[in-house]
Amino acid sequence: LKKKYKTVFIKKKYFDQVDEQNILKSYGNLICTKDRSTAFKIAEKQKYDVAILDDGLQEKSLNYKVAIVCFNSSDGIGNGLLIPSGPLREVVAEIKNYDAVFLNGEKSNKKLSKYFKKLNNNIKIFEAQYIPTNLKSFNIKKNYLFFCGLGNPLEFERTLKKYKFKIKKKFI
Repeated sequence: LKKKYKTVFIKKKYFDQVDEQNILKSYGNLICTKDRSTAFKIAEKQKYDVAILDDGLQEKSLNYKVAIVCFNSSDGIGNGLLIPSGPLREVVAEIKNYDAVFLNGEKSNKKLSKYFKKLNNNIKIFEAQYIPTNLKSFNIKKNYLFFCGLGNPLEFERTLKKYKFKIKKKFI
Protein backbone atom coordinates (compact mmCIF):
# COMPACT_ATOMS: atom_id res chain seq x y z
CA LEU A 1 0.00 0.00 0.00
CA LYS A 2 2.69 2.47 0.91
CA LYS A 3 4.14 2.32 -2.62
CA LYS A 4 0.86 3.61 -4.12
CA TYR A 5 -0.71 5.56 -1.25
CA LYS A 6 0.27 7.79 1.63
CA THR A 7 -0.42 5.36 4.48
CA VAL A 8 -0.41 5.50 8.25
CA PHE A 9 -0.96 3.05 11.08
CA ILE A 10 -3.36 4.14 13.80
CA LYS A 11 -3.08 2.57 17.20
CA LYS A 12 -4.69 3.33 20.51
CA LYS A 13 -1.92 4.34 22.93
CA TYR A 14 -1.14 1.87 25.66
CA PHE A 15 2.01 2.54 27.66
CA ASP A 16 2.72 -1.18 28.01
CA GLN A 17 2.77 -1.69 24.22
CA VAL A 18 5.80 0.41 23.27
CA ASP A 19 7.46 -2.58 21.55
CA GLU A 20 4.45 -3.04 19.27
CA GLN A 21 4.37 0.69 18.50
CA ASN A 22 8.07 0.58 17.57
CA ILE A 23 7.51 -2.40 15.27
CA LEU A 24 4.72 -0.53 13.47
CA LYS A 25 6.96 2.56 13.16
CA SER A 26 9.64 0.42 11.52
CA TYR A 27 7.17 -0.38 8.70
CA GLY A 28 5.61 3.05 8.24
CA ASN A 29 4.11 6.13 9.81
CA LEU A 30 2.25 5.75 13.10
CA ILE A 31 -0.27 7.93 14.89
CA CYS A 32 -0.74 6.73 18.43
CA THR A 33 -3.24 8.59 20.65
CA LYS A 34 -5.49 7.82 23.60
CA ASP A 35 -8.38 7.13 21.23
CA ARG A 36 -8.58 6.08 17.60
CA SER A 37 -11.09 8.75 16.52
CA THR A 38 -8.62 11.52 17.50
CA ALA A 39 -5.84 9.73 15.62
CA PHE A 40 -8.11 9.35 12.61
CA LYS A 41 -8.80 13.12 12.60
CA ILE A 42 -5.04 13.77 12.72
CA ALA A 43 -4.56 11.39 9.77
CA GLU A 44 -7.22 13.25 7.77
CA LYS A 45 -5.55 16.61 8.50
CA GLN A 46 -2.19 15.20 7.39
CA LYS A 47 -3.89 14.01 4.18
CA TYR A 48 -3.18 10.29 4.45
CA ASP A 49 -4.88 8.22 1.74
CA VAL A 50 -5.05 5.02 3.80
CA ALA A 51 -5.24 4.52 7.54
CA ILE A 52 -4.71 1.02 8.93
CA LEU A 53 -6.24 0.72 12.38
CA ASP A 54 -4.94 -1.85 14.82
CA ASP A 55 -7.97 -3.40 16.53
CA GLY A 56 -9.96 -0.66 14.82
CA LEU A 57 -13.23 -2.55 14.48
CA GLN A 58 -13.80 -1.86 18.15
CA GLU A 59 -14.20 1.81 17.23
CA LYS A 60 -17.82 1.80 16.04
CA SER A 61 -17.96 5.58 15.56
CA LEU A 62 -15.70 5.47 12.48
CA ASN A 63 -16.96 4.91 8.95
CA TYR A 64 -14.68 2.36 7.29
CA LYS A 65 -14.22 2.01 3.55
CA VAL A 66 -12.86 -1.52 4.02
CA ALA A 67 -13.27 -3.61 7.16
CA ILE A 68 -11.05 -6.66 7.64
CA VAL A 69 -11.27 -9.07 10.55
CA CYS A 70 -8.66 -11.67 11.52
CA PHE A 71 -9.07 -15.11 13.04
CA ASN A 72 -6.65 -17.80 14.01
CA SER A 73 -7.25 -20.66 11.59
CA SER A 74 -6.66 -23.31 14.25
CA ASP A 75 -8.94 -21.86 16.91
CA GLY A 76 -11.55 -20.21 14.68
CA ILE A 77 -14.35 -18.77 16.79
CA GLY A 78 -13.41 -20.96 19.76
CA ASN A 79 -16.43 -21.51 21.99
CA GLY A 80 -18.30 -18.69 20.21
CA LEU A 81 -18.45 -16.52 23.33
CA LEU A 82 -17.21 -12.97 23.88
CA ILE A 83 -14.23 -11.98 26.04
CA PRO A 84 -13.77 -12.87 28.93
CA SER A 85 -15.74 -16.11 28.49
CA GLY A 86 -14.36 -16.79 25.01
CA PRO A 87 -11.99 -15.42 22.35
CA LEU A 88 -14.38 -13.13 20.45
CA ARG A 89 -14.51 -9.34 20.76
CA GLU A 90 -17.97 -9.18 19.22
CA VAL A 91 -20.65 -11.64 18.16
CA VAL A 92 -19.64 -13.66 15.11
CA ALA A 93 -22.76 -12.52 13.23
CA GLU A 94 -20.99 -9.16 12.77
CA ILE A 95 -19.14 -10.87 9.89
CA LYS A 96 -22.06 -9.64 7.78
CA ASN A 97 -20.64 -6.10 8.13
CA TYR A 98 -17.12 -6.87 6.96
CA ASP A 99 -15.40 -7.04 3.60
CA ALA A 100 -12.69 -9.60 4.27
CA VAL A 101 -11.42 -12.20 6.70
CA PHE A 102 -7.82 -13.25 7.20
CA LEU A 103 -7.40 -16.76 8.59
CA ASN A 104 -3.90 -16.76 10.06
CA GLY A 105 -2.05 -19.85 11.17
CA GLU A 106 -0.52 -23.17 10.37
CA LYS A 107 -3.72 -25.01 9.50
CA SER A 108 -6.16 -24.44 6.68
CA ASN A 109 -9.74 -24.23 7.94
CA LYS A 110 -12.24 -24.81 5.12
CA LYS A 111 -15.05 -25.43 7.62
CA LEU A 112 -14.58 -21.96 9.10
CA SER A 113 -14.41 -20.40 5.63
CA LYS A 114 -17.75 -22.05 4.72
CA TYR A 115 -19.29 -20.83 7.97
CA PHE A 116 -18.23 -17.23 7.27
CA LYS A 117 -19.58 -17.48 3.71
CA LYS A 118 -22.96 -18.53 5.13
CA LEU A 119 -22.97 -15.39 7.28
CA ASN A 120 -21.76 -13.14 4.45
CA ASN A 121 -21.69 -14.57 0.93
CA ASN A 122 -19.73 -11.55 -0.38
CA ILE A 123 -16.91 -11.71 2.13
CA LYS A 124 -13.41 -12.29 0.75
CA ILE A 125 -11.43 -14.94 2.62
CA PHE A 126 -7.64 -15.03 2.70
CA GLU A 127 -5.46 -17.64 4.34
CA ALA A 128 -2.02 -16.76 5.65
CA GLN A 129 0.76 -18.64 7.39
CA TYR A 130 3.45 -17.32 9.65
CA ILE A 131 6.85 -17.45 7.95
CA PRO A 132 9.94 -16.49 9.97
CA THR A 133 12.15 -14.14 7.99
CA ASN A 134 15.35 -14.76 9.95
CA LEU A 135 15.66 -18.57 10.04
CA LYS A 136 19.28 -18.43 8.87
CA SER A 137 20.13 -16.64 12.13
CA PHE A 138 19.34 -19.78 14.13
CA ASN A 139 21.09 -23.09 14.54
CA ILE A 140 18.17 -25.54 14.45
CA LYS A 141 20.35 -28.24 16.06
CA LYS A 142 20.46 -26.25 19.31
CA ASN A 143 17.88 -26.26 22.10
CA TYR A 144 15.72 -23.17 22.57
CA LEU A 145 13.78 -21.39 25.29
CA PHE A 146 10.25 -20.49 24.25
CA PHE A 147 9.12 -17.13 25.64
CA CYS A 148 5.81 -15.74 24.45
CA GLY A 149 3.64 -12.80 25.44
CA LEU A 150 1.33 -13.03 22.44
CA GLY A 151 -2.42 -13.51 22.66
CA ASN A 152 -2.10 -16.94 21.05
CA PRO A 153 1.09 -18.63 22.26
CA LEU A 154 0.01 -22.05 20.95
CA GLU A 155 0.07 -20.84 17.33
CA PHE A 156 3.52 -19.34 17.83
CA GLU A 157 4.69 -22.67 19.23
CA ARG A 158 3.17 -24.53 16.24
CA THR A 159 5.15 -22.29 13.90
CA LEU A 160 8.41 -22.91 15.76
CA LYS A 161 7.81 -26.67 15.69
CA LYS A 162 6.97 -26.54 11.98
CA TYR A 163 10.43 -25.07 11.39
CA LYS A 164 12.04 -27.80 13.57
CA PHE A 165 12.99 -25.70 16.60
CA LYS A 166 13.81 -27.85 19.63
CA ILE A 167 11.91 -26.24 22.48
CA LYS A 168 13.31 -27.35 25.84
CA LYS A 169 11.51 -24.91 28.15
CA LYS A 170 8.46 -22.64 27.84
CA PHE A 171 7.48 -19.37 29.50
CA ILE A 172 4.06 -18.03 28.49
